[in-house]
Amino acid sequence: MNFLEIFGTLASTTIFLSLMMSSIVKLRWINLFGSLLFAVYGYLIGSFSTMFLNIGIVVIDIYYLKKLYFFKDDFEIIETDINTSYFKYFLKRNKNDIQKYFDFDKIMDADIAYYLLRNNYLVGILMMKKVDNDVGLVSLDYVTPKFRDMKFGNYLYNQNKELFLSKGYRKIVQKTNNTVHQNYLLEMGFVKTDSNTFTKSL
Repeated sequence: MNFLEIFGTLASTTIFLSLMMSSIVKLRWINLFGSLLFAVYGYLIGSFSTMFLNIGIVVIDIYYLKKLYFFKDDFEIIETDINTSYFKYFLKRNKNDIQKYFDFDKIMDADIAYYLLRNNYLVGILMMKKVDNDVGLVSLDYVTPKFRDMKFGNYLYNQNKELFLSKGYRKIVQKTNNTVHQNYLLEMGFVKTDSNTFTKSL
């Protein structure tokens, strides 16, 4: 393989990888980088149609990334009953993904549950219960993969603390062994108190 073949393969692989991303933000960024590489590749091999096509894709990616970063999302949290048919359906429908982060058999111990809506779309569920006078245990903090960009978490834990305070919680706790979810909790301002327990004071 000469340099141009390696460069073209790298560009193709990057675009291929972008299409495997469940996060639309990651997809756009990686696709932008891959298309930029392909535009350079087109120039190097003298294929200006390839170059201009990929420059066009870069412009489109930049346009949609700008919309994603500057668009103001509308978040809503609606209390619900864990015994409703739709609530049970949502849990069952997403069970395989939920089990990666939470003990599915224990989440139903919660005494309160909420639907998490983003721009009128149901994107997740929050479940919790009181375990002490002012401590709430979050047994499920789940958002579907497509919307898992930490925006709802930031809204929930940093911009909407009143949700927890109104229930008498001054501290919230989550337990998880999943490294990805642990990193998410740290990003949200939780403090690791033991190997699988994370606490946030409100």
